Amino acid sequence: MAQDALDLMARPAEQQSTIKLVAQPAPQSIAASVSYVPGAWLELPEPDSAQLTPARTLGRVRMPTRVLFLTVLTFALVAGWAVLLRRTSLDEHLGWEWWFVVILAGITLVIVVCWVVIPRWILKRHQSSALVAWRRPTRQDVNWVCAGLAVMVGCWLVYWEIVPWTGWDWALPVPLPDDTNVVAFVSWWHAAIFAASAVIVAPIVEETFFRGFMLGGLNRVWWLIPSLLLSAALFSAVHLNLRVIIPFAVFGLVLGALYLRTKHLTAPALAHACWNLGATAMLIVEYGVG
Repeated sequence: MAQDALDLMARPAEQQSTIKLVAQPAPQSIAASVSYVPGAWLELPEPDSAQLTPARTLGRVRMPTRVLFLTVLTFALVAGWAVLLRRTSLDEHLGWEWWFVVILAGITLVIVVCWVVIPRWILKRHQSSALVAWRRPTRQDVNWVCAGLAVMVGCWLVYWEIVPWTGWDWALPVPLPDDTNVVAFVSWWHAAIFAASAVIVAPIVEETFFRGFMLGGLNRVWWLIPSLLLSAALFSAVHLNLRVIIPFAVFGLVLGALYLRTKHLTAPALAHACWNLGATAMLIVEYGVG
């Protein structure tokens, strides 16, 4: 090949073939351009030592222990708050209306701390804050909320029809006494405070604790079915009403299914709020406001 090159160079210029290089624009591409730093992938930076530390696990035993401890602590603090008010005889000085407001304010403060603040702090320490995530409602969320409410209403109606056949009178929800002197609320501002607590505070707090912290946390260390059943059972039990313990357990399963399906708390909280709003409205319509 070297000899051929020498022969070519030895020929007269007019006998040598010319090679023309024509610069043409590169074909236009419809693909989006990718920005990168040339050669950056050749020199990888040293990994940070903090990134090499594995995230702390929630623990198969520690997680249910935390749930049980926070539940017991909540009821202990609420009971202590009620006893303290009784010992100070504030119920006699404030009257029923303000007594109810003070009791409700204390309960709200306790459950917000024990069922929202502390659980979020625990999940943050274990890099699991996504379990209590919220988002702006989407059309898909609204569809799931409607489906969940339909199931809850259907289960409630079926429960009312089945229980009389079983003869379990203790399991049948009983309304307030049919007395003209009995009213649901003594005043409209009293009803407004109760409605705000039931429709706004309760769904946020209870969904954060029972669905995000409990169901989501247990599902990280347990199987799905035991986590769902236990969260629904405890959600029903904390309402301290044997007459609605079965339907509320079913509601816990439905709300848990919404949480697992949408992977955030917005959908179950909306369904929870709508149910409490309907129950409060029916209570006002049925028994009125004094």
